[in-house]
Amino acid sequence: MSDLLEDYATTPVPDGIHTSGYRLALINMSLAVGLPVMLAGIALVDAVGFGLALAMFALGGLVIAAIGWGAATVGAFNRLSSYMIISRVFGAQGAKLINPLFAMSMWGWFGVNLTLFADAMSDVTEPLRDGAQWPLEAFMVGGAVFMAGAAIFGFKALNALSVAVVPVWALVMVVLAVGVADDPGLVEQLPPSSWTLEAADAGISAVVGMLVVGAVLLPDFSRYARPRRAYADCAIAVVPAFALVLPLVLTVAALAGVVSGEANPLDVLQHFGFGAFAAVPILLSATIVNGINLYGCSLSLNSVFPAAREWQLALVSGVAGTLAAIFGIISHFIEFLEVLSLVFTPIAGVYLVDFYLMRRRTPYFEDRTGTNWLALAAVALAIAGTAALHALDWTLSGVKPCDALLLSAVIYGFAARMLAGDPQTQPRPAEPG
Repeated sequence: MSDLLEDYATTPVPDGIHTSGYRLALINMSLAVGLPVMLAGIALVDAVGFGLALAMFALGGLVIAAIGWGAATVGAFNRLSSYMIISRVFGAQGAKLINPLFAMSMWGWFGVNLTLFADAMSDVTEPLRDGAQWPLEAFMVGGAVFMAGAAIFGFKALNALSVAVVPVWALVMVVLAVGVADDPGLVEQLPPSSWTLEAADAGISAVVGMLVVGAVLLPDFSRYARPRRAYADCAIAVVPAFALVLPLVLTVAALAGVVSGEANPLDVLQHFGFGAFAAVPILLSATIVNGINLYGCSLSLNSVFPAAREWQLALVSGVAGTLAAIFGIISHFIEFLEVLSLVFTPIAGVYLVDFYLMRRRTPYFEDRTGTNWLALAAVALAIAGTAALHALDWTLSGVKPCDALLLSAVIYGFAARMLAGDPQTQPRPAEPG
């Protein structure tokens, strides 16, 4: 049992333990499907129109793929979880400020997914209950207990579950696409677009915010990539999932929402004839996505509480995520996504610059003690600077998350070069031998 639960939370994955980029791609594709992605696609088309939403889906997917590929390769080279990499970049004490933020964001995501799951299962099972009323919280608690199992067994369970999730959701998308194509009045039903910079920025921020935490934390999975094929495996794992599958799922969901006239993803599925069978893709996707959320929570909190076991932290995080669902985080879904995109892209900017420019791809063989105040300051200044730019209607890239990433990367890279005499900012020599 101890071997099954071993997931190398605080140590590098041994070189002899690895998997292919194609298996890693299945895990990432499982993040790009499901009810939250459908909900985002339907909501954004309704908010800004189809033409603009389509452009946002494509651009947002490219941004996520770029961030994800950079982050994944850092994990593949170091064979460390993202939280251990963050502790190397921000310092052991600085990481204790950063990593809990990731845990809280994933508690929120767990709550969003759990709410959608509970709503869906309540509706799907209604005919089987003979009129008996079950509180929504009962479905939330039952679902949370079931989903925690995937996280407790870590990467092994998530890798196996992704093999089932992706084909099932591929079939769902095909059925929806065929149903949409058969509607003769589709073109007339498409809502006109509001081509404004503010609408485009908000929409792309929402798309990026939906998966930016997952992209920044891709080292959790890419550390299992084959060491001698790190670049190729990471490209295979990331680009198809986020640059292709994510925009496609968002687009099909948006069109299905327009044709059905429904805003709830479950109602969309029911409109296209899934009936009780809708429970299968919903259960599978909710289990793996929330399994990934709890898995990430356990790794992030393990860097703060090293004496605790990962499965214990996963259970605690499951309770926290369930409480987030019960207290209604779903009612602030779009705002939640925008906040995530603004807070977590600067963290990616800092650790990408630290590894690729400052260290020139020298792996992190040693712990960085104390706090890297320069890295923390770069993140804080990037968040504040991005907010100030957009308050003045200025932008560097036209997209808020990209502005935040660029600002943190430039600030940290420039300041670290200026302070090259500081041992905390110097590349360490390669490991002997």
